[in-house]
Amino acid sequence: MPSKKVVPHHIQVITKQPKNRFCSFFAFFCGLSIGSLTVCVVAYAYLIPRAEDKCIPPVYGEWSQWGSWGNCTQTCETTEQFGTRFRTCTNPPPSGGGTKCIGEKEEYQTCTEAILCSVGDGWTVWTEWSDCNADCGKAGNSSRRRTCIEPIPHQGGADCERWSQQDVPCQGSCLEVSGNWSEWAIWSQCSVECGQGNQTRTRNCTNPTGSDCQGESMEQKTCILDECQVNCPHGFTLASEKCFKYYRVGSSWQNAVDTCKGGGHQLILIDSDLTLNALKTFLNETSDTVIPAPFWVDGIDLEHNGTFTTSVGASLKWTNWSPDEPTNVVQQQNCIKVIPDQSYQWGDDNCNVDAPFICESDTVQ
Repeated sequence: MPSKKVVPHHIQVITKQPKNRFCSFFAFFCGLSIGSLTVCVVAYAYLIPRAEDKCIPPVYGEWSQWGSWGNCTQTCETTEQFGTRFRTCTNPPPSGGGTKCIGEKEEYQTCTEAILCSVGDGWTVWTEWSDCNADCGKAGNSSRRRTCIEPIPHQGGADCERWSQQDVPCQGSCLEVSGNWSEWAIWSQCSVECGQGNQTRTRNCTNPTGSDCQGESMEQKTCILDECQVNCPHGFTLASEKCFKYYRVGSSWQNAVDTCKGGGHQLILIDSDLTLNALKTFLNETSDTVIPAPFWVDGIDLEHNGTFTTSVGASLKWTNWSPDEPTNVVQQQNCIKVIPDQSYQWGDDNCNVDAPFICESDTVQ
């Protein structure tokens, strides 16, 4: 025979006990139907007092409806927020031996409402004490600070109280501080516009300032640019990076000096093998004779004592005298000539004698 489920329900049976003052109470739970039969089981049974010769069934407590949710309980000091609501066991209340309501009478839920708090008087932590601001042995101050930002006052909160800075007296330290170098500065521009020159860079003993730093404060390196284009003034000829001009018309030594100087140049001064070799190259390329005639160069004995200087009185740093020169015959041979047929060695001669001469000029770019 098929069975079917039925809605569970209670059946109460009360029997009067004639011989005593109690009523027998039986509660059945019925939850299964088989055919026309409903299956019930005894849920519980007990005795209850008889009232005026009547058996009154017990009343089981039932909950009322939930009340409204209460306000959030969060404060400025808490991080969680809750709301609460209640119900009572009064629908109906238990009586006649009936049981109390089953379940909780109080219920909680998390709030979503944000609560702004009045905030103020929140300092950051103190900084470290600063170094004494005085020199060695002198009185000064050391200080520390804090800031009113944790949190910044808002929502009516008060400003921070007390002090944002504290100072204490101190005496400047006399401990020697070892100086240290700063970073190198960038290299300077090359010292020349063409050819080979130098670049420099510097650093300072200021990181920190103290006792002298070890090492150099400047560095130098070679820089090589494009080869210079060397030229000579008008009328001059380039020979081994020197510029010369040959004057064939004879002239006294002083007139030769003045002629060269008047053009912004100078009577040739042979002060090294390099200059002598450049002069030989020049004469070999420009002279129309096999051996040029002796010619004046810069050099004179102004005091007539055998000591030769330049036309401006500077000492001669290099000489190329012939073995028997200078002779200074009868105290009148006081100016220097170069004698090409004697390997370009020097000889002295009378300064008023006319002779060819050579002017020298700086190169131009």
